[in-house]
Amino acid sequence: MFLDTINDLKILINEKTIEIETINERMQKLTWLNGLDETCLMLINDLISAAKDLKSSLIRQFISLDVLKKSQIALEEIANFKNAIDDLEETYEDLDSVFFFLPEIPEFVETTKRLSLI
Repeated sequence: MFLDTINDLKILINEKTIEIETINERMQKLTWLNGLDETCLMLINDLISAAKDLKSSLIRQFISLDVLKKSQIALEEIANFKNAIDDLEETYEDLDSVFFFLPEIPEFVETTKRLSLI
Protein backbone atom coordinates (compact mmCIF):
# COMPACT_ATOMS: atom_id res chain seq x y z
CA MET A 1 0.00 0.00 0.00
CA PHE A 2 2.77 2.46 0.93
CA LEU A 3 4.78 1.64 -2.20
CA ASP A 4 1.65 2.05 -4.34
CA THR A 5 1.15 5.51 -2.88
CA ILE A 6 4.76 6.43 -3.62
CA ASN A 7 4.43 5.16 -7.21
CA ASP A 8 1.20 7.14 -7.65
CA LEU A 9 2.97 10.24 -6.35
CA LYS A 10 5.87 9.72 -8.74
CA ILE A 11 3.42 9.40 -11.63
CA LEU A 12 1.65 12.60 -10.58
CA ILE A 13 4.90 14.54 -10.31
CA ASN A 14 6.02 13.23 -13.73
CA GLU A 15 2.70 14.24 -15.29
CA LYS A 16 2.98 17.76 -13.86
CA THR A 17 6.56 17.99 -15.12
CA ILE A 18 5.51 16.96 -18.63
CA GLU A 19 2.73 19.57 -18.64
CA ILE A 20 5.15 22.30 -17.55
CA GLU A 21 7.63 21.25 -20.24
CA THR A 22 4.84 21.39 -22.84
CA ILE A 23 3.95 24.91 -21.73
CA ASN A 24 7.62 25.89 -21.92
CA GLU A 25 8.00 24.53 -25.45
CA ARG A 26 4.91 26.37 -26.68
CA MET A 27 5.94 29.63 -25.06
CA GLN A 28 9.46 29.34 -26.52
CA LYS A 29 7.98 29.18 -30.01
CA LEU A 30 6.46 32.62 -29.46
CA THR A 31 9.91 34.22 -29.26
CA TRP A 32 10.31 33.62 -33.00
CA LEU A 33 7.28 35.73 -33.91
CA ASN A 34 7.79 39.22 -35.23
CA GLY A 35 5.73 42.11 -36.50
CA LEU A 36 3.14 41.69 -33.77
CA ASP A 37 0.49 44.34 -33.28
CA GLU A 38 -0.48 45.96 -29.99
CA THR A 39 -3.22 43.40 -29.29
CA CYS A 40 -0.77 40.51 -29.66
CA LEU A 41 1.74 42.23 -27.40
CA MET A 42 -0.96 42.72 -24.76
CA LEU A 43 -1.81 39.02 -24.97
CA ILE A 44 1.85 38.07 -24.64
CA ASN A 45 2.11 40.36 -21.62
CA ASP A 46 -0.93 38.61 -20.10
CA LEU A 47 0.70 35.25 -20.84
CA ILE A 48 3.88 36.35 -19.06
CA SER A 49 1.84 37.40 -16.03
CA ALA A 50 -0.02 34.09 -16.02
CA ALA A 51 3.27 32.19 -16.28
CA LYS A 52 4.64 34.13 -13.30
CA ASP A 53 1.55 33.23 -11.29
CA LEU A 54 1.87 29.60 -12.36
CA LYS A 55 5.51 29.54 -11.30
CA SER A 56 4.60 30.89 -7.85
CA SER A 57 2.01 28.17 -7.43
CA LEU A 58 4.40 25.49 -8.63
CA ILE A 59 7.13 26.67 -6.27
CA ARG A 60 4.70 26.29 -3.35
CA GLN A 61 3.99 22.75 -4.55
CA PHE A 62 7.72 22.07 -4.83
CA ILE A 63 8.32 23.30 -1.29
CA SER A 64 5.57 21.00 -0.04
CA LEU A 65 7.58 18.08 -1.44
CA ASP A 66 10.50 18.87 0.86
CA VAL A 67 9.45 16.19 3.36
CA LEU A 68 9.75 13.61 0.58
CA LYS A 69 13.19 14.87 -0.40
CA LYS A 70 14.37 14.61 3.18
CA SER A 71 13.07 11.03 3.24
CA GLN A 72 14.91 10.26 -0.02
CA ILE A 73 11.61 9.55 -1.82
CA ALA A 74 11.06 10.43 -5.50
CA LEU A 75 14.29 12.42 -5.69
CA GLU A 76 14.65 12.19 -9.47
CA GLU A 77 11.02 13.13 -10.09
CA ILE A 78 11.24 16.10 -7.72
CA ALA A 79 14.50 17.28 -9.33
CA ASN A 80 12.93 17.09 -12.80
CA PHE A 81 9.89 18.99 -11.51
CA LYS A 82 12.14 21.76 -10.15
CA ASN A 83 14.11 21.92 -13.41
CA ALA A 84 10.87 22.35 -15.37
CA ILE A 85 9.82 25.17 -13.01
CA ASP A 86 13.20 26.86 -13.50
CA ASP A 87 12.81 26.50 -17.27
CA LEU A 88 9.37 28.10 -17.03
CA GLU A 89 10.88 31.14 -15.34
CA GLU A 90 13.60 31.37 -17.98
CA THR A 91 11.02 31.05 -20.74
CA TYR A 92 8.79 33.88 -19.54
CA GLU A 93 11.84 36.05 -18.90
CA ASP A 94 12.92 35.39 -22.51
CA LEU A 95 9.48 36.44 -23.76
CA ASP A 96 9.67 39.61 -21.70
CA SER A 97 13.12 40.40 -23.07
CA VAL A 98 12.27 39.68 -26.69
CA PHE A 99 9.03 41.65 -26.81
CA PHE A 100 9.35 44.35 -24.17
CA PHE A 101 12.94 44.94 -23.03
CA LEU A 102 15.23 44.47 -26.03
CA PRO A 103 13.12 46.49 -28.51
CA GLU A 104 13.64 49.51 -26.25
CA ILE A 105 17.44 49.38 -26.64
CA PRO A 106 18.51 51.39 -29.73
CA GLU A 107 21.61 49.26 -30.33
CA PHE A 108 19.49 46.11 -30.40
CA VAL A 109 17.05 47.66 -32.86
CA GLU A 110 19.92 48.75 -35.13
CA THR A 111 21.55 45.31 -35.01
CA THR A 112 18.23 43.65 -35.79
CA LYS A 113 17.78 45.91 -38.80
CA ARG A 114 21.24 45.06 -40.08
CA LEU A 115 20.69 41.32 -39.63
CA SER A 116 17.40 41.50 -41.52
CA LEU A 117 19.31 42.84 -44.56
CA ILE A 118 21.56 39.78 -44.74
